Amino acid sequence: MLKSRDQFSTRAWRGIDTSNLGFTMKVTFVLPLADMGGGCRVVATYAHRMIQRGHDVVVVHHPYTSLRGRVSSAIGRIFSKERWNPSRTHLDLLNVPQISLLDSQAVDDDTIPNADVVIATGYTTANEVLSLSPKKGVKAYFIQGYEAVLQGADQDIVNKTWTYPMRKIVVAPWLEQIARRDFGDSSAIIVANGVDTRHFTAPPRDKRSRPTVGFIFSHPDCKGSDVVIKALIELKQIIPHLRLVAFGNSWRRRLRNGLRLPRWAEYDVLPSQSRIRHIYAQCDVWVCASRSEGFGLPLLESMSCRTPVVSTPIGIAPELAKQGGLSLIPFDVPWELAKELRRILDLPVDDWSTLSEEAYRTSQKYDVEQSALQFEKALEQIVSGRTWQAPNTSDTYR
Repeated sequence: MLKSRDQFSTRAWRGIDTSNLGFTMKVTFVLPLADMGGGCRVVATYAHRMIQRGHDVVVVHHPYTSLRGRVSSAIGRIFSKERWNPSRTHLDLLNVPQISLLDSQAVDDDTIPNADVVIATGYTTANEVLSLSPKKGVKAYFIQGYEAVLQGADQDIVNKTWTYPMRKIVVAPWLEQIARRDFGDSSAIIVANGVDTRHFTAPPRDKRSRPTVGFIFSHPDCKGSDVVIKALIELKQIIPHLRLVAFGNSWRRRLRNGLRLPRWAEYDVLPSQSRIRHIYAQCDVWVCASRSEGFGLPLLESMSCRTPVVSTPIGIAPELAKQGGLSLIPFDVPWELAKELRRILDLPVDDWSTLSEEAYRTSQKYDVEQSALQFEKALEQIVSGRTWQAPNTSDTYR
């Protein structure tokens, strides 16, 4: 049963910053589900920042995952030695007002509150938002990746949502290019994701006495964990004392193709945000071998912890490579990854420290406060029907 939006009023929040507000808005995000994933974290962060600036924001989402997913997460919590809480999501961590729909409820005029703008956040929610009446708000589409590449996604349905008459906000230039090139939409607004530089930070350091590599262990094929494992097994033969640290959201250490996370890997399941920061800061180099990412926020998080990165050219990685602290490798070539990792691990101490500082300086250009401000301004212009003009946010996105 829908609760009154007044019950979620954010005007009473303490610490509201009303400076530089164009006008206050009622904003509704529609999420496929609320979880501890990166997409939910970005939405939760923007909602939280907008609330602090005086806007009235609520996030509507479907029930959390399946019974199988709940059981898997519970087992993962046991393996990670953390207390399991099935309702723990990024929305909960930031205390973002939310409406969790029942299994029997749909996203429609009865369950969505009236607002100035209602935002779809995935292709499944785009269909739902499209069907809402105008009183639910101007319709926008927040796109964090090209979902047609995801396992189980219907490419035809995904592509159809890109043609809907909803103003798009995308997180990276390559997504804006898809909108313009493939769907004839030149109005998509780019708002790059930002890193919380106050949380993801670490003091300057030297290389570790024991070479340490880190990555996110993830089961979907598009994440490229198989490439990382093959490269690290090869590198271990050259550097026997190599240390591997990883984290992920599943207790299962075996991929669908049978490849396993090595027994010598130190693996955290669903670590806390503080623990993730610690993992980044332990590493001499962070790895991403994904075959597709919308943005790649962990790249910035690790760089903000002064850890150089090796990545495939996904999401924001090509832009970061131009600025320093990140080197690019081709897709699906484990030996090239191993070669680049060895190059960085073999750097003299002073050269590694220089690379570490380059990574840190690059990451500071993508501060989440500036990203949130750009997202807010984009919504203001969508609501008012004006042409997009990026706000002056110093030189953050130069």
